[in-house]
Amino acid sequence: MVLEQFFTDYQKPSHDTRIAMNGENSVLSNLNSQQIQAWFENRWVLEKKKKDASVFKLLNETMTAMWRVLILENDLLHGEVQQFLRQMEYICELLQHASLESFLALEVPRSVFKNVKVVATRRLLLLHNEYLHNEVQQMHRERGYICNLEENV
Repeated sequence: MVLEQFFTDYQKPSHDTRIAMNGENSVLSNLNSQQIQAWFENRWVLEKKKKDASVFKLLNETMTAMWRVLILENDLLHGEVQQFLRQMEYICELLQHASLESFLALEVPRSVFKNVKVVATRRLLLLHNEYLHNEVQQMHRERGYICNLEENV
């Protein structure tokens, strides 16, 4: 189409350029300057919609890829947390079954046994505290990420 050819050369033609287009081309002779301007405005809107659609498509593809990576990372972290919890349960079991007799059999003084049990319990509580702290941080990161997504959409 003739106007499409002009659009590639003059995306925003002035009034004088539109009148010149009308005079140069017999196909456009039955259109006035306002009609040509309206066509160009509609064409700009169409071009902008195409550009916006491609940007949104690219953004959607990027966000989908990021979401997939986050899901994989979440699965990995979930596996690590499960392993940590199993180790913590094992340590708790060891502490519950640790008895004075088992330490006496190793000729460990009673005071050392109590100290070992207290230190082990303290370390276990510190590990549990660290685990809970990391869980809270992860929740805050996820909440921040979701808020950023909502703001950008």
